[in-house]
Amino acid sequence: MRLSEQSDEVTNEMAALSQQLDELRQAIGMTEGTGASDAGAIDLSQSITDRVLDATRSTGTERTIRSIESVAARFETDRLLLAEMRKTPPREPREAQRFWANIKPLALRSDPSLGPLLDRVARSLPAYLQWLASAPDADPAVALGLLQSGASNYLRAVDEFWQRVLLVVIDRIDVLVDLTLE
Repeated sequence: MRLSEQSDEVTNEMAALSQQLDELRQAIGMTEGTGASDAGAIDLSQSITDRVLDATRSTGTERTIRSIESVAARFETDRLLLAEMRKTPPREPREAQRFWANIKPLALRSDPSLGPLLDRVARSLPAYLQWLASAPDADPAVALGLLQSGASNYLRAVDEFWQRVLLVVIDRIDVLVDLTLE
């Protein structure tokens, strides 16, 4: 039986038990006015109350399980994104563009808010690659050229993107931990 079917079943059972409990309370209220005491009705009322409480706890547990399953399902995309993050972006223009194009669907599935950050990476990539192709490795003017060419925007955009990816994964882990401790 699927969780949604079980949840519906528990909800229906809770409604029926709640109605029985109300009827018993009314019956007990009528006997209290007459001075009569019906211990059996009181025991039955307590039994129904206990069953309602158990059903309520069960429904809460099912909601927690569904929430955990939802968060856990996103971890597969996060795992793939983190695996790509471990790779060094290529320096060849076509390969670099392909690298970021492959990252984008994973990032968007993980968290749509990562899309604008990736757009900044894509916009700044050409200036960075152009600077990279013309920059000598040990020249002190390289740092100045990096800043003047706009290529540093690429490095900042990539850093901001990866920091956001890590924050998304950390937030998801926090949610999962909180759900399991409930």
